[in-house]
Amino acid sequence: KLIVFLNAQKIAAIETSHGTMDNALNIFRGSTIPVETVLDWDPTFKLENRVSRALFKKLAVPIHRKKMRRFEPMYNLPYSELAKSHTEVPIICVGGFRKGQEIAQTLESGSADFISLCRPFIAETDFAMKLRSDMSYESECINCNVCAVMTASEKPTVCYRHRKSDLLGE
Repeated sequence: KLIVFLNAQKIAAIETSHGTMDNALNIFRGSTIPVETVLDWDPTFKLENRVSRALFKKLAVPIHRKKMRRFEPMYNLPYSELAKSHTEVPIICVGGFRKGQEIAQTLESGSADFISLCRPFIAETDFAMKLRSDMSYESECINCNVCAVMTASEKPTVCYRHRKSDLLGE
């Protein structure tokens, strides 16, 4: 029904995505919850009291871990393909693209009209240039999820795996 509505709106494109930033835990993919970073930096979950932190780890983390979605390459691609089957509006797919070959195959197959990237550019600002040189290149992003936590903090959005000690004062 949403696609039918969007078709009538004369929009330029539709991006298939998943997750919201009402809190960073909503967009985590994979098996890693950087618990200490969440408790230190995310305003929604920031806890300084040792007892509160221990309770959060014991009670809340297992619940969030059960709700986490597995990281799979190109995880929104089935939704892009479904959207493409119901509209002529260009479809932008985002989520889980880490290899140049994944991007190329998706575009060549017509499963999406455009690819949107976020974490690969956070991990490597020159990711596009690396792909230009070598389409078999794979992003260094390992989905550690720290950048997602830090988007809610006053700290910059960067790959903290590469620069953690510089930026967090460690």
